[in-house]
Amino acid sequence: MDASRYIEDFDFLVDTVDRVHPCPDLTSTRHQLEAQRDRLRRDLAECRTDGDFWHVAQAYLVTVGDGHTNLRSPIKSDFRQAGLVTSLVDGQVVVAEVIDSESAPEVHVGDIILGVNGHDVETRLGEVIRSQPSDTVRSARFRAARDALVFVGSTSETCTVTLSAVNGSVYDTTLRLLGFSGPIADHDRQERVIDHKECVTTFFWEAASAGCLRLRSCMDRTTIQQEWLDGLDLTLDDVPDMESVCWDFFSALRASRARKAIIDIRGNGGGNSSVGATLLKYLTRKPIESYRGDTKVSEETKKWFPNEPIGSVARGTAGVRAFPYQTRLSEDQLKTLPAFEGQVIALLDTGVYSSAEWLAAELA
Repeated sequence: MDASRYIEDFDFLVDTVDRVHPCPDLTSTRHQLEAQRDRLRRDLAECRTDGDFWHVAQAYLVTVGDGHTNLRSPIKSDFRQAGLVTSLVDGQVVVAEVIDSESAPEVHVGDIILGVNGHDVETRLGEVIRSQPSDTVRSARFRAARDALVFVGSTSETCTVTLSAVNGSVYDTTLRLLGFSGPIADHDRQERVIDHKECVTTFFWEAASAGCLRLRSCMDRTTIQQEWLDGLDLTLDDVPDMESVCWDFFSALRASRARKAIIDIRGNGGGNSSVGATLLKYLTRKPIESYRGDTKVSEETKKWFPNEPIGSVARGTAGVRAFPYQTRLSEDQLKTLPAFEGQVIALLDTGVYSSAEWLAAELA
């Protein structure tokens, strides 16, 4: 495509963000935004592929710093990564899983990454953090650790990594970088299958008189569509229903006279807020102050705020959830609701995001 068309698309993106975003210069000054826009427009003159354009567009949205408008390139051939899953554990980047042992024959689960391509691991994390916006410093490090060995737009076949083994020895190894095919694609598919089949699970810990409800993502059978599952060889019947899981879980807690309910939403990246809200009626009947929404009045939203001038920000009132919050139960079921009266413990981490953040606030 002609570079001028990419420039037109980029200008449309910038103008649209400025028009509809309530506060595009919240984390960067207006001067910084304009300087980044001008630099990237010059870069666009060299664009030859859609992949080039996605890199430039994402660089601008990184400057805006809004995680929900972080543009992630859908072009699977646009990145290469080591055959490992890495995560942040006690502040260190740790190998959590080996996806492809042939490309990383010396590496084992639990090894700590100390350096990447001749630089210490903090330098690498800084590079990744600058490429993707996050809500907080902690969440930025969490995401950067996950992507420490993912190289967007790279044509390199290998990377050199310094690691500390579980036994304390330090070693260097060269890892073969993989594209989105073979082991990486298979692992991605497997993770998506688990995300759907185990979106909500439960278990009971008799010794501690406790039960645990694990919400892996804010989605369930009622919030997804069959076409999303077709490529995973799943049907809607394979996906749990949050309402029925909660009913069975809290009924079992009541029958066992358990004193603790553990709600585990660690790593929950969000989804549909109604899924988490389904849980709340089993824990309390009090009104819950949930969130407030402020809306930038634009051409798209003017119909909802006819008396507000375009460009102004309409301040929303606090959203309050009232019992029964979110429910698909009948009136008779609500009368016999197995509400929990013991101690509620919520487990969170820096992977909690979007709708799961709402749920965390509501649980608090």
